[in-house]
Amino acid sequence: KIALLRTPPKVERGGRQPYDWVAKIETIDGGLIESKDEMMFLAPESGYAPQLEIKMDRTALDWSPNRQISVYLRSRGGKVFGRVSFEFRTDSDRETTGFTFDAYINPAGSRILEFDSAKQIDPASLQ
Repeated sequence: KIALLRTPPKVERGGRQPYDWVAKIETIDGGLIESKDEMMFLAPESGYAPQLEIKMDRTALDWSPNRQISVYLRSRGGKVFGRVSFEFRTDSDRETTGFTFDAYINPAGSRILEFDSAKQIDPASLQ
């Protein structure tokens, strides 16, 4: 579950008036670990938390309307591992704003997250 909230709900796009915003990422039957690793090829065995919160206070010296974050993901009671990169962009002039994510999941239960072209799934086979 991902929630992105800002105060006020509507802001001026491209404006320089800082505002408070928070992003909350929660897992069900799993956990997250924020990563600073450049190459995220092996998920940790332990240390996962059920949620992660990114807070940007309008008074922070490093305030920004955008934030990129990478996390290791454990799901399905520790049977599935993955890595996810999020980009939160909060300066939309609408009352809603968005984020993007890029995820790599190993459904085999291994903590190894390196791409294996021999195991690539053909999208046409899923139809």
